[in-house]
Amino acid sequence: MPVNSDGSVFERFSCISRRQRPYNNFGTSIQPRRWYQHDIDLIVYSSAFRKLQRKYQLLSDKDPRCRSRLIHTLEVSRVAKEIGEKLRLNTELIEAIALGHDLANTAFGAPSNRFLEIKTNGMFKHEEAATLIAKIISQKMLKDDIKNDAVAMLRENGRSSYGRMLLSDYPDNFEVYQKRGVCYYTSICDEVIDGIEKHGTNVQSHTLEGQVVNFSDNITYLSQDVDDLISTGIWSEDDINEFESLFIGLSRNADRPCELPNELAGAFSRSSSTRIGSLINYYISSNISLYEQNQLDSMHSEILLTEIPVLLCDESLQYIINNCWDFISIYYDNPLIKIASNIYQTEMDALWAILSVDDFINNNSSYIKFIKRYDLPIFDQYRREKHISGVDWELWKRAFFICCLSADEIRLIIDLYQQRDYTFELNL
Repeated sequence: MPVNSDGSVFERFSCISRRQRPYNNFGTSIQPRRWYQHDIDLIVYSSAFRKLQRKYQLLSDKDPRCRSRLIHTLEVSRVAKEIGEKLRLNTELIEAIALGHDLANTAFGAPSNRFLEIKTNGMFKHEEAATLIAKIISQKMLKDDIKNDAVAMLRENGRSSYGRMLLSDYPDNFEVYQKRGVCYYTSICDEVIDGIEKHGTNVQSHTLEGQVVNFSDNITYLSQDVDDLISTGIWSEDDINEFESLFIGLSRNADRPCELPNELAGAFSRSSSTRIGSLINYYISSNISLYEQNQLDSMHSEILLTEIPVLLCDESLQYIINNCWDFISIYYDNPLIKIASNIYQTEMDALWAILSVDDFINNNSSYIKFIKRYDLPIFDQYRREKHISGVDWELWKRAFFICCLSADEIRLIIDLYQQRDYTFELNL
């Protein structure tokens, strides 16, 4: 399948024109900036983003050659923006979603995310937690009494009415909360929140930009694992050669209804640039081809209020990705990875136990200050929407606190708790 460089067929479904208006923070803004530029800055200048440099994926800080979540995030952004440019989408929106998609990932990779899901009986999802972090760092008080009163009068009419009512050039959909007579609003666009919340799930984003980030996250993760397995020496030369030759074996598989396209052969290269480029180009060309043949499903976008296509991995691409994952995941049983995972499991168990001890939760000022966040209207709304209460809510709050910690902070809590020192400060 030749690469079709003309992605203009998707341009009319993009959010390119949606946020061209200058950013306006109720009349107090720095001009000229666009809304998605404002959202990017909110994320990048937050402590939650900076902590990604001390959160890890494969071997964590047990081996400095492995990637941190920060590097993963930057690579996802780079891949997604390249796809977005070729499909003529809004690359500023893509960048905002990509930079915010892993804000709530825990310090020790996927195993620690699963740890929190198990401890909360499946209630904790890092995608949802990331959206809450994005809302928290963007939340501001609405101090204008006239607008405050207007919000209070229309509180029951749905959040989209507030944007049109309060200021015509404010985003059409943003969240306004009211608590104890004070109104709060989240100054981050709904389409950014939507893309963050739906990444890594089976639910499609309501923008093509969010869908592109989701795909980019998956292929970046796979490619990163290949690089990390090679750089740490877990993969021998024989393993690398076997990986490189895997495409030939797959393309000759008699169970496949059709031959794999040659464009995907590069997905098994030891060169990360070749791997990523092969997957990017095939994803772009296959979606353009499927759209032109009227073979893409469509969905109603609650953000754009129109029908938009659903970008997808065609059968060949999905087959390649699945087999890449199957081959790579075998090596997760390697002793180096297992030892690291066991250490992290012990640390997570210890931290979870500490957060149920009265001496710590009643005496550590950083923890007490953090817990006050749960009084914000954002958490009230989330708890009601998810129908979480009682003991379940306490478990969820503990999990959310943990996802906001870096590896250094987790170890600091454990070490100083063992010394019965509760005076340490955390950057929360």
